[in-house]
Amino acid sequence: MKVANRKWHISYAASTAAFLVSALVFISPTAASAQNTSTMRIGQIASIQLEDGQPAWIQSGYWVLRINSEDSVSLMVRMNMVMPDGTAAHTHTMSNLSVTEHSFENNVHSITGTATVSMREGDVDNVPVDIKVMNNEVITIMIGPEMVDNHFGSSPVYGTVFHPRTPSEEPPASTTPTAVQLSAQEIDETYRWMVGNEINPTLKIMANSDNTITVQNPTDEEHEFIIESEDGEELASSGDIEAGESGQVMFRPTSTGMIEYYCEYHPTTMNGVIEVVDTS
Repeated sequence: MKVANRKWHISYAASTAAFLVSALVFISPTAASAQNTSTMRIGQIASIQLEDGQPAWIQSGYWVLRINSEDSVSLMVRMNMVMPDGTAAHTHTMSNLSVTEHSFENNVHSITGTATVSMREGDVDNVPVDIKVMNNEVITIMIGPEMVDNHFGSSPVYGTVFHPRTPSEEPPASTTPTAVQLSAQEIDETYRWMVGNEINPTLKIMANSDNTITVQNPTDEEHEFIIESEDGEELASSGDIEAGESGQVMFRPTSTGMIEYYCEYHPTTMNGVIEVVDTS
């Protein structure tokens, strides 16, 4: 059975990456509601978790914050954690943000609510979260320690806000269309998209070019690769890919920016972002 709602609304969140986004403006929730527009901001997780004053975990990854209205806010977070000696590497995601308070004052955007946080034993629902974006430069995410066994510490996870380059700052772009090889894999009994050793990676493709995404499915389950715009419109699909089969998506975006991809059948664990860059 297919998932009824294709809009998985930023639920989670591959390795840290630089994102190229055009015409993304971070505005107050009041303005967003009045204009009935979808506002998005993205950035990186860049944080150190301390224990007894010493680094215990290195935290990295990315986040995407989308505001559809004052009462409709989505947050996608993918956070990798590893100990300073390079051991115990693992990944957490955050999904299903439910907002209870939302304000914008003195250049601080504050969002309070609950979310689903993936843990080793499984997803934990209704975890208290407190999110602040300060001066459009820094994000802090406080994850309620009492419901996740203090796994993320007693202080917020920190990140930075990505700012798009101006055209004069852009490096020359290749005009060669992109060919992406993507594979469905089962990792720790959870399905993920893979490119090489990267889990749900950021895919980079060219605007105004014919890009080919080949999808392999060596798993025992059916998958469908879908590309979706920031306003929830389906842009391309591989169609159903049966177990042991492969599919292909031909996609020619007409503008630069960031869009999303996911699996129709496993949208909360098989999803990521696509960076569309200019070919001129």
